[in-house]
Amino acid sequence: MSMNESTGKMSTEEAGDRGELILKHLQAIYKLVEWDDDELGYIRTTFYKSGKIELATHIDDKDGVQPTVFEMNEYEEAEAEAQKNRQ
Repeated sequence: MSMNESTGKMSTEEAGDRGELILKHLQAIYKLVEWDDDELGYIRTTFYKSGKIELATHIDDKDGVQPTVFEMNEYEEAEAEAQKNRQ
């Protein structure tokens, strides 16, 4: 992340650019979801700085099911191993 060296903060333009990029990724995720007929359906995603990601749907929440948890470092290690095995 590049920041203004004097303030340690991202510029407004850079923040806007990153926000736009995040929104584009969220739009792509939205299109991947197989939504049910519930117009109030949702997917709840929580990102942690540690790399942990929790995912739950409105159905999970209704049924009292705990979120699915992913660890970015485990995913990245598995991807690196798969890439290594393809070579």
